[in-house]
Amino acid sequence: MRHAAFKGLREDKSAGEVEAEKPISPEEVETPQPERPVATKVVHRKGAKAKVMGVMISNPNKLFWPDANDREPVTKEELVKYHEAVGSG
Repeated sequence: MRHAAFKGLREDKSAGEVEAEKPISPEEVETPQPERPVATKVVHRKGAKAKVMGVMISNPNKLFWPDANDREPVTKEELVKYHEAVGSG
């Protein structure tokens, strides 16, 4: 996970043309059912990368939560795979 980074200002619209978007209700959104992820146990060496949904994840063994109150650590790769499983893609 990374912090946001400023990439620049919009050049396609002037400041007066930009309007705040209003969220739509969840009932109006078509949400596809996620595919069931294939459970794989991969052991990575230090500095290795893992590919999830076509994106290379650096340092997949990095511990985000060493003890998640269940004595099982949560790694960067496990968090990304969780988001893959629950996200709409």
